[in-house]
Amino acid sequence: MVQLLIYEKNPPAQEQVANRFGGLPLVSRGSSITWPLCKTCNGALQFLGQLVMPLADQTGNNLMLLFMCERTGTCDDWDADLGGNCAFVVTETSDMVALEAPDSKSSRNTIYGAYIAEVISEGYRDARKKWTGYAAGLYVLGQLLGEPDWIQFDDTPDCNSCGQPMKFVAQLEEGPNIAPDYNTSMNFGGGCAYVFDCRCEAGGAKMLWQQ
Repeated sequence: MVQLLIYEKNPPAQEQVANRFGGLPLVSRGSSITWPLCKTCNGALQFLGQLVMPLADQTGNNLMLLFMCERTGTCDDWDADLGGNCAFVVTETSDMVALEAPDSKSSRNTIYGAYIAEVISEGYRDARKKWTGYAAGLYVLGQLLGEPDWIQFDDTPDCNSCGQPMKFVAQLEEGPNIAPDYNTSMNFGGGCAYVFDCRCEAGGAKMLWQQ
């Protein structure tokens, strides 16, 4: 079973814990989290979106927050460890608020949601072909869990804390290309992004992309 992320034109409310791309990231009110910076240019990373990750005990959710330098290709934002992108996890609480953006380039005005469609398939590429909700799969935004469908080679990152290979969380397409728009698309060089986390005591998350 492959869990496809499917484009949803009407985005969820800003403070709603939901799969969402664009807008502002959610954090707990009073959180010490600050907006991440690119390690190369020291500029504020651009918020790409958030993914809902249910806790193993089904008592709540984590949110995976995804950021990438908007100077695509110049700050090594394709790599999981060079600081041109950032992924981290926040736990859902009863009082979630939007983290204020430091400047206009660090958030994308185009906002859209994503719902999950389960497709019986052996892998992501086959599932995209089988899913027929919209013509040519233009509304497929990626997948949750399962196995990554690498464009090039297996580039699973290791956890900085425990040193073990991280767990695959999601694969993301650049975005809906019904009407190509730089405000809508996430720039993965025409490829896909891959998101991972680790369940060790220190935890952590990483993102990279291939084209």
